[in-house]
Amino acid sequence: SIKDFVLNPREAWTLIKETAQHYWVGSKLLWSEIKITRQILSRLIQGHGMTRRERMQLVRTTTDLFRLVPFAIFVIVPFMEFLLPFALKLFPNMLPSTFQDNLKKEESMKKELQMRIAVAKFMQDTLQEMAAKKGSQDAPHAGHSSGSNGGGTGSNTDDSFGAKEVIDFVE
Repeated sequence: SIKDFVLNPREAWTLIKETAQHYWVGSKLLWSEIKITRQILSRLIQGHGMTRRERMQLVRTTTDLFRLVPFAIFVIVPFMEFLLPFALKLFPNMLPSTFQDNLKKEESMKKELQMRIAVAKFMQDTLQEMAAKKGSQDAPHAGHSSGSNGGGTGSNTDDSFGAKEVIDFVE
């Protein structure tokens, strides 16, 4: 907070230097990505193909260049850089990828993983409920037709086929 900056000027200066260093390194990374992308584009113009990795590099760099326009406005307009933290809070993906912290990347990866785990648990619970319903529906029939289908083994393949259908539907 502002109070901490005023009370601890050394820590504030250290934080300012670290932030400036972070943006300097991000700028250098963006410049090197632009040079690499320019080489990829020149090979593409000459008729060479593009690998999947080169295509992803091209897309990422192009996206970063489009994100750089609003970021440049904050840097060019005097005293507008003080509004940058608020703008980043409102629009977290505004910065180019080379300017993002590893901590923020890890946080987003953790959130995505938690979401995937929650969806997987939901799907697992749903499949178990479907299997229980299917088992309760097949239970009266299994007793009557146990001689014809080999002791009810056909119901297991029906359950697994139903689960496969649900998984295919979700994908």
